[in-house]
Amino acid sequence: MLKPKKRVSKQDLKEDKFVKTTLQVKTYIDENYRQVVTVVLSVFAIIVILIVYGQLKDQARVEAQAELGIAQIEYSNKSVI
Repeated sequence: MLKPKKRVSKQDLKEDKFVKTTLQVKTYIDENYRQVVTVVLSVFAIIVILIVYGQLKDQARVEAQAELGIAQIEYSNKSVI
């Protein structure tokens, strides 16, 4: 019924995968700090550029629709007269 608990050895504690991976990542970042910062800033800049581009494109679309609406109204008013 009750299973005995598995004993954790010191070797198991020393070889924790999460801690090992975290230390490897930290070491890599320390050794390649400039490259990591450059990549992170580049990705951030690309995201900002895409957001701004999308907003400008939406704004241009809204303005074009408004001008088209005005032109359609003027055209229908002149064709009636």
